[in-house]
Amino acid sequence: MRDFRTAPIDEPTRALLRFAVQLSRYDPAPSPADLDGLRAHGFSDADIHDAAQIIGYFNYIVRVADALGVPLDAWLVEFEAQLREAELQCNSKETSHDNGVEDDLFGEQS
Repeated sequence: MRDFRTAPIDEPTRALLRFAVQLSRYDPAPSPADLDGLRAHGFSDADIHDAAQIIGYFNYIVRVADALGVPLDAWLVEFEAQLREAELQCNSKETSHDNGVEDDLFGEQS
């Protein structure tokens, strides 16, 4: 499954992944209501803080690496190729949305 919104995962994990996408895209910025939603799923303020730190750091380091043209390690290039191939195989078996356009993990259409 390539979309956390429809994956067979528990609701707290889905809520945390929604928060990660929202924080990564910053559109819209997370609000107090979003944080309350995470708390309602059992996340403490310390949990939310830790998640925001990890998500923010990951976004930061990826942007720095991209800006400096840091090449990927060979194993990661191979792994990425395997993921693409698996995704192509999966997509050929799945049906697309009614409009014929698939959403990626961030809800953007490709």
